[in-house]
Amino acid sequence: MLSILFLANRYYEYLYVIAISSIKFLFAGPAAVASGFNYWETSVSLAVGGIIGFFVFYFFSAEIILVYTRIFFRRKRKPKSGWMKRYRRRLVLVRFGIPVLLIIGPSILSIPLTAFIVRRWFRKTKYIIVYFCTSIIFWAFAFGTLAWFNIL
Repeated sequence: MLSILFLANRYYEYLYVIAISSIKFLFAGPAAVASGFNYWETSVSLAVGGIIGFFVFYFFSAEIILVYTRIFFRRKRKPKSGWMKRYRRRLVLVRFGIPVLLIIGPSILSIPLTAFIVRRWFRKTKYIIVYFCTSIIFWAFAFGTLAWFNIL
């Protein structure tokens, strides 16, 4: 009976770390180390939680964007002049936005905010979900390493 309670407690600790890492990576690593996880448990639970959070918020933010556009943009706006300026701004966003977001997205920004930005401005980019899942896995192992050595 005691072993079942221990396993249930450990199960809830995994869920706790996964839930924290689906929102913010920065706080999940120290919570996992404080729960007594080893390096691999910490890093894998951070990666699983980050990827689950990214998928949930990526597909949920599509509904938020749809409701927002239905409420605030009922009538069609006529295009403003200065299309070249908007085109250049969009080009800079596409050229530098994805690499910058891959670097600072999971680390500094939260996972929901990163997923919303990706869904809003980069949804037509090929393999964008693969790029961000790879970035989340990289940052999960980086934060797992930092948390394991008590640097974070």
